Amino acid sequence: MSLHGDGSWSVKEIASRRNPSFRLLQDLTSASPRERRAHGTAWVEGERLCASFAQAGITLVLRQGAASGQIPDSIRTCTTVVWQLSPELFDEISQLETSPGWGLIVPAPEVDASTRLAQSDSSPKASPQAQAASGSAPATGDVVILDRLQDPGNAGAILRSAAAAGVAEVWPIRGTVDLWSPKVLRAAMGAHMALRIAAPLATDAALSIASDRGLRLVATANRDDACVVFSSALDLSPGLAWVFGQEGEGVDPAILSASRAVVIPQTIGVESLNVAAAAAVCLFEARRRRGGF
Repeated sequence: MSLHGDGSWSVKEIASRRNPSFRLLQDLTSASPRERRAHGTAWVEGERLCASFAQAGITLVLRQGAASGQIPDSIRTCTTVVWQLSPELFDEISQLETSPGWGLIVPAPEVDASTRLAQSDSSPKASPQAQAASGSAPATGDVVILDRLQDPGNAGAILRSAAAAGVAEVWPIRGTVDLWSPKVLRAAMGAHMALRIAAPLATDAALSIASDRGLRLVATANRDDACVVFSSALDLSPGLAWVFGQEGEGVDPAILSASRAVVIPQTIGVESLNVAAAAAVCLFEARRRRGGF
């Protein structure tokens, strides 16, 4: 069967929950990061988000009866494999209340944080999508460390801010929400393609790698010795590892003790900023200082 005008799509019909391909889709959309990580792939859905992941090697998943003609050419031209699910099975794996009836299985690379970016990796000639697919991204020398963040919306928003601010890498500490989960992917809106995302790290490993790479740790923490992030006395030159901590507990004391604590001044009596909002303020203050705008 061909759904593509030139017959180039190879279509696989899936109508049984026992089908191994459907079980893979269940793993990718489940709550278990271990299952997703084992496959090295992720599930994305929604036209805008899918367009960000248009690259060779993706698999298109269609609901039977969906209007395949609405699929953008950018996606049509980079996939030759199509899985067509019965409406019942597609609805089981869909993450959207109103789905267009199709989604993508995309590569979900996790890099080794101990591997430095080569200078050539920062070349502007390659697109962010091509750089991410090859395990590289534009290098500013900065890293974002997510310390046990639990909310996928917060994690995705920080990834989006990091990519927009020109950060190259993100290191999740073990216990952080899976950065390739469907909810994080939706919140990040394609930022994954502009970042090198590391495999989850133990706290001591993250500190060791940051030290080996000469990174200066800066952590948001409301304490007496914290420096105001807008202060000219705070060195925000390249080579920072920004640490943003768990929504309730904040940054791990072991990391905080090795970091320069910073604080964002705000109106007295108002609840502290959401971690994603705080991250955006910090990352763009660093970009402003470096003449980013």
